[in-house]
Amino acid sequence: DYALLKVETSYGIKFQNNELAHVRTMGQLLDVIDAKIPGRNEHDCTSQQAFYRLRTALATQLNIDPGMILPDSMLDTVVPRKGRRRTIAQVEFHVGAPLDVLGMKQWMMILLAALFLGSLVCFIWSDRLALLGLGSFGVLLGMALLTAKEFKVSTVGDLAERLSHRSYRAMRRDYASVNRKELRGKLKQLFQDELGLAPDELREDILLVP
Repeated sequence: DYALLKVETSYGIKFQNNELAHVRTMGQLLDVIDAKIPGRNEHDCTSQQAFYRLRTALATQLNIDPGMILPDSMLDTVVPRKGRRRTIAQVEFHVGAPLDVLGMKQWMMILLAALFLGSLVCFIWSDRLALLGLGSFGVLLGMALLTAKEFKVSTVGDLAERLSHRSYRAMRRDYASVNRKELRGKLKQLFQDELGLAPDELREDILLVP
């Protein structure tokens, strides 16, 4: 499961074969993950640490006063559209974690979805036409991803929060520490982010398997 791979990467753990075979609920899954994450317990806020690291990287790359960057600063305003992909790549290098924050315009996503679905429908009449459509979809998707400049989140604070649960270990000031009090919430945020779930779908009594 892709979400579990993200947990392994973000928290520096590894699931063994059949280790999760007994897990039936979200609460049980969180218990297993919590028990596997090493490190002494500290009470410092990971989101705050992610913000300061992100702010320093942005200020350095954009050559601006760090004090100008606040949690509610709009990313579209802070990071100019011109050269945005290069700036984000440099920020990723400085924070030591992928931001995965740039996406396509909404109209482009709708267009690509329509092209993909239309191509599948075309198999009813012509395999050649359908394959041509899927080929075009692949080319356009690749181009769109390589040129995407739209932010997936709105503010610098939103991005720091996203970093704090997607790259938890990398954002900690001390890699060997963990904030147990915030941990379950960060794990839920990661699952919500990766699986597109609503908060009420992540209750700890929710069954993960029928």
